[in-house]
Amino acid sequence: PARVPPEAIAALRAAQVHVEQVDPAGGLLWIDFAAATTIDDAQAKVLLEPLRDFIADLSLAGTRTGDDILALVAAMPNLRSLNLSRTACTPAGLRRLQGHAALEELRLTQTTLDDSAIDSLAALPALRRVYLWSSGVSPEAAARLQSMQALLQINVGADNSYQIFNSA
Repeated sequence: PARVPPEAIAALRAAQVHVEQVDPAGGLLWIDFAAATTIDDAQAKVLLEPLRDFIADLSLAGTRTGDDILALVAAMPNLRSLNLSRTACTPAGLRRLQGHAALEELRLTQTTLDDSAIDSLAALPALRRVYLWSSGVSPEAAARLQSMQALLQINVGADNSYQIFNSA
């Protein structure tokens, strides 16, 4: 099996990006940009490209990233969890993720989406949890998504509470 390039791990750490193995056998990684909030799309691409086959969990929350990074994210075959909260992600960028076979959890809180994002979310076959509060997606659109994806847990955080459409 392919090995995680140590120089790519070193580059992440030098940029104040948290990285750790979540699956030592397969070399899968959790990468979190929480302490590197000034990172933009171009910088994130340089840091993440050498590791794209090894990334299982990725948080870009609070960074200056947006739609451009999502083409690379869509090419991460082992990505299970993606946090885009407080990024410049739009419905156009989200369309790049359509059909991703492994993505199970997606956090889109405090983004600038709209109801058109529902079609992209419905086109994620493995998606089981999505967080949409303060994203611009209406409760009506979330309910429509729920009708299309019965197993999907949708958190819209309505009325300052955490409304979950499906608790099954």
